[in-house]
Amino acid sequence: MSSERGIRTLAWCCGGLAGAVFLSVLLLPLSALPVLALLSLIAGLLCLRGWRNPSRCAALFLLCAAFGFLFFYARASRVTRQVAALDGEVCTIRARVLEYPKVYENSTTLRVRVTSEELPHGKCQLSCYGGEPLELTPGDEIVCEVKFTSAFFRRGEESDTLTSAGVFLRGAVRGQVTKTGTWRYAALYAPQRWRQAVKTGTQRVFPADTAAFQQALLTGDKSGLYGELPLYYSLSRAGLMHAAAVSGMHVAFLVGFLELLLPNRRKLGFLLLPLLGAFAALSGFTPSVCRAVFIQSMTLIAPLFRRESDPPTSLLLVLAILLLINPYAAASVSLQLSFAATAGILLFSRPIFEKTAGRLPQNRLGVAAAASLSVSLSALLLTLPLTAWHFGVITLAAPVSNVLCMGLLPVLFVGGYGAVLLGFLFPSAGKALGACLGWGDRLLFAVAKATGSLPCAALYTSNRLYVWWLVLTCLLLASAVLWGRRREEGVRLAAPLCLSAICLFSCVLYVRADRKGLRVTAIDMGQGSCTLIECGDNAVMVDCGGSTAEGYVGERAAYYALGRERPRLSALVLTHLHGDHVNGVERLLALVDVDTIYLPDLEPGSFLEILDTAEKRRTRVVRVTEELLLTGEELTLRLTPPLDLEEDEESGLFVLASRDGWDVLITGDASRSQERRYVQLAAPPDIELLIVGHHGSANATADYLLDELRPETAVISVGHNTYGHPSDAALERLESRGIAVHRTDTEGTITVKGEP
Repeated sequence: MSSERGIRTLAWCCGGLAGAVFLSVLLLPLSALPVLALLSLIAGLLCLRGWRNPSRCAALFLLCAAFGFLFFYARASRVTRQVAALDGEVCTIRARVLEYPKVYENSTTLRVRVTSEELPHGKCQLSCYGGEPLELTPGDEIVCEVKFTSAFFRRGEESDTLTSAGVFLRGAVRGQVTKTGTWRYAALYAPQRWRQAVKTGTQRVFPADTAAFQQALLTGDKSGLYGELPLYYSLSRAGLMHAAAVSGMHVAFLVGFLELLLPNRRKLGFLLLPLLGAFAALSGFTPSVCRAVFIQSMTLIAPLFRRESDPPTSLLLVLAILLLINPYAAASVSLQLSFAATAGILLFSRPIFEKTAGRLPQNRLGVAAAASLSVSLSALLLTLPLTAWHFGVITLAAPVSNVLCMGLLPVLFVGGYGAVLLGFLFPSAGKALGACLGWGDRLLFAVAKATGSLPCAALYTSNRLYVWWLVLTCLLLASAVLWGRRREEGVRLAAPLCLSAICLFSCVLYVRADRKGLRVTAIDMGQGSCTLIECGDNAVMVDCGGSTAEGYVGERAAYYALGRERPRLSALVLTHLHGDHVNGVERLLALVDVDTIYLPDLEPGSFLEILDTAEKRRTRVVRVTEELLLTGEELTLRLTPPLDLEEDEESGLFVLASRDGWDVLITGDASRSQERRYVQLAAPPDIELLIVGHHGSANATADYLLDELRPETAVISVGHNTYGHPSDAALERLESRGIAVHRTDTEGTITVKGEP
């Protein structure tokens, strides 16, 4: 009894610390933390006066919360000072390479630890543009000149992608990166080399169509999957992407396999502890793996000392340790999802299993199915709001796909490592095993495609109606749990789940019925442009490009269309081929079916990838050489090619969409001279809505265009930029004519409805 009480005391302490750090990182301003620390300290001391058990737990929680607030305040103040001192500075630095370089199309990124004596010894992510790929390995020491920028911001928006990994500075390399030697303790980076060897071995022994998935499954490196976008999004919709992120599930696979080989629990504990440590190092000590390894280690160690392990305490303890190492890890999506999934399993898996096991056949297969379903559902209960918040997707197909793949993933994981190791010793045998496992991979892909294609397999939070449905569902389930515990009748989920399903069905019907009239949406793509035009069953997208802090603008455009229940677009019109208008097309095509792409008749140049993707997706491509009039139901689309005798690089299509005399004009990046020529030769009618040209540049949206077409409303698609868009001159021209102006950088995604 005393040991159990002591363990739970530790849980309260760790919970207070972790809660304070999470609040500090995600919600609270830095200036408020000292005050909150003082209030928590006073409240904790007051609770100590009544030393009964509830008061004692509250006191420990509050006192540790006070420490958490002060700890983060001190850490954040120091980091802020260091970043502010270097932000914008150009320095020659010495550094030690921490990871293998990541090579992209036009750049290479390199994560290093600065070792210069005159600079703070912290992590920094270097970006090298142009030149040959860097031939560096972890442990190499380098010298280079860099311009530092804060990692807390990217493209004008707050970003926690790097800071959650303990990287607070970016560095743009100027000139060459020079290797000066190798760190004397470079052997400590052996796990990085092992991981690289596994990645190389995976490419060697597995078939080309499965190697990217196996690489992600074994090492967590999803870079290969990003090159196979249809597969990547198929796995995402089916809720199987967790297989491609090394996590606690993989630790469970490893432990389960070794338990089969070595049933003796005591011997297993001595063997597993070093293996789990090696696996954590191989995975790069990701939060999800560290959490699973720690809890599993506690489970193995406790019997050796004749003690009982306490999973909730272990979970909170490892969370507190990770946050003490790097408090900014609280913003890590992988950490949040990993701990939420584990908490959900601890809270809900047993009652769900008891409910489902009695309704399935009483054999090993039925019990295994009930266990898999209970784990999947219980993890989903707490991770679903997080995935909706971070990724904009509510994946409902996950329980089905996970049950169907419950026996397949462990075989592919353990067998994958076996194939790689065998490939190093006997290449032919390794390839043979890899080929056999490849059929298992293809079966998993087929399951993902089938379950991801089910009705309502995934919902998208770009439609706020689905957000409210998710909130309602969470409230219904929480009420059912609380009511069941209060009445001591057990948790009954049938009624709230049925009510939730009815509400979801109603939401889908409403969204599909809400298609009257013309609806024009300027999707917020940062510094870029993307406009969705809807009328009845017709949906046309004009341009798909931009620049945001999180990237993946094609996803943002596709998710908006899918949130409107538009899995198919009748047309995608590209006004011209600059990156801020087309760099999201490949991801859009991977998520949404497009009948036809219309683009100006220019030299292929840099948009060959779009043509290749369109060919793979069997999407028709039409080069517009003369004015085209496209009609469908009540929507008319008029595409006018560049009318300049000498076209410049910003020449592009003019797009006029009309329905019953309500017109919207999109001019792309056309200049003032192109606008004048368009009005003179194409003779467009007066318009109701203008998508302002060139993101509000001073050289577009001229007086002549505004006076001739007399728009009532103007929308500027713009984000953080260094060009000064939208310009004061363009804004003044619009406002002086009484035109209502809306901007995506201040209002987000903007929808304008035409006359019904």
